[in-house]
Amino acid sequence: MDSTTALAADAQLIRAIQSGDERALSQLYRLHWPMVSHFVLQNSGSEDDARDVYQEGVMVFYEKVREGSLELSCQIKTYLYAVCRRLWLKRLTTKSRLHGVRLLDDDDYGPYLNTGAEDDLHEAEERDRRFATMSEALTHLGEP
Repeated sequence: MDSTTALAADAQLIRAIQSGDERALSQLYRLHWPMVSHFVLQNSGSEDDARDVYQEGVMVFYEKVREGSLELSCQIKTYLYAVCRRLWLKRLTTKSRLHGVRLLDDDDYGPYLNTGAEDDLHEAEERDRRFATMSEALTHLGEP
């Protein structure tokens, strides 16, 4: 698929998600799953790890589309790869499993790295932290 065709297909998929078409989300899951699965499996992850990371990455994308705040400067495939890659590397670091594990070089994935997805990921992480803080505060307040 050439880049013009891919961008047209991406635009159509984004419009379908904006209109609430659940089939579009299913299509998104199927389209780019193999790429993310391969990356996670090649970097000390399991199928379950790959599923978790992919779902989280798709949700970041989905929320941005639904909010109307997605500023896509690349193909959806590239965006999802960048988000999922960062999520997986963060998990590896958190689990302290990074020591002694050879990750694929950034040179192998150069075109996927500078997409602007990092900003969206940081926003999603910040929102999660705020929700966790609010949830904890509400738990301490108790029932009305």
